[in-house]
Amino acid sequence: MQGRASYRKTLPKNPLMSHNCQNTMPDRTSPGHARSRSAPSFKDTGRGVKSAMGPTCLNGEGGLGVDEIGVLRIGSVNVGTLRGRSGEVVDMVTRRHLDFCCLQETRWKGASARTIGGYKIFWMGCQAGVSGVGVMVAERWIEKVLDVKRISDRLMVLRVIVGKSVVNLVSVYAPQVGRPMEEKEEFLASLGQTLAGIDAGERLLVCGDLNGHVGADADGFDGVHGGFGFGKRNVEGEMILELADALNFVVANTWFMKEEGKLVTYESGGCRSVVDYILIRKSERNMLRDVKVIAGEACIPQHKLLVCVLEVKECARKKKVKFVEKCKVWKLRKEPEARNAFL
Repeated sequence: MQGRASYRKTLPKNPLMSHNCQNTMPDRTSPGHARSRSAPSFKDTGRGVKSAMGPTCLNGEGGLGVDEIGVLRIGSVNVGTLRGRSGEVVDMVTRRHLDFCCLQETRWKGASARTIGGYKIFWMGCQAGVSGVGVMVAERWIEKVLDVKRISDRLMVLRVIVGKSVVNLVSVYAPQVGRPMEEKEEFLASLGQTLAGIDAGERLLVCGDLNGHVGADADGFDGVHGGFGFGKRNVEGEMILELADALNFVVANTWFMKEEGKLVTYESGGCRSVVDYILIRKSERNMLRDVKVIAGEACIPQHKLLVCVLEVKECARKKKVKFVEKCKVWKLRKEPEARNAFL
C-alpha cells in the first residue's frame, strides 16, 4: 500500500518477547472483498462463551508451573468527556465491578489524579481540553500502583502489582476520522516503541479506542485476528493488525464468538462499527477468559463499555534438582590410592 509505512516491516520486534506457539459506518470503512473464515480450535470456558485456545505454560522438570492467583475485570471506554459526568462514569464502573477501566477522550486539562467514589482516576490531557486518556483504579489496587507514565494526551501506561506479577495497562486513543494520515502513523509508531520497551517479564494489556476497523475475518492475519470480528477492514484497521503482528500481539476482541450486540463498540444514527480494542501478547493469551461489549449505559450514548475478564497466572520456573554424583565404590578394589583415601 503506497503513501504510508508498513508497520509489519518497520517496527522493531522486542527481543525479550517470547512467541510460544498469531453494517459499518460509511466514513470509517473502505471497500472490502469476500474473506474466508479461519478455523481456530476452541474450548468451552464454562461461562456461556467459546474462546480460542491459547498457549499454555509447560510443566515438568525445568519447565514452567502455573499458579493462578485470581480474576481481574478490566474495562475500556471512550467516555466522550468526563466534564460533568465523572460521577456517572464512576457509578457505571462500580456497578460493573471493574478492577480497572481505561478511559479515552476524557477532555480534562493537565495531568494529575483524583479520587471519586471508590476509584482513583489517573489522567493525561492537554491545555486545549480535547482528547485525553486515563485509567481508573479500584480502591483495593491503589496502593499497588507502581508507576504512571504519561506519554501524551493519547497514550499513557499504568504499572500495578497483581500478586507476584506486574501488570502494565496501556490506555490509548488513536487520532479519529479526518485527522491526517501522518498523525495516525506517528501515533502508532509511538505506541509501538512504548510496547516494545516494556519488560517481557511483566504482563501487558492495551485497551482503548484505536479508531480503525480490523474486519470480520483474519484474512491474512491468522494468529493475530481470531476470525470473529465485525464489518469490513479499512486502512487504519490494517495498520492496527500490522502493528500487532510486528510485536506478537493478538486482538482479543476477535477471539470470542459473540452475537453482534456484544461485538459492536460504537453506534450512532443507525451505523454500527467496532473501533475499541483490547490487545494482549500471544504468549499471554491463555489468561483471557472473555471479552465482551456491555451496551445500554446512559452516560456513554455512542461508545459502548468493553470488558475483558483476565485470569492472571504466574509462571514460575521450577528449581532444577542438583545432581549428586554417586560414590564409585568399585574404585576401592582397583585403585589403591582411592582405597587409602577412603580409609
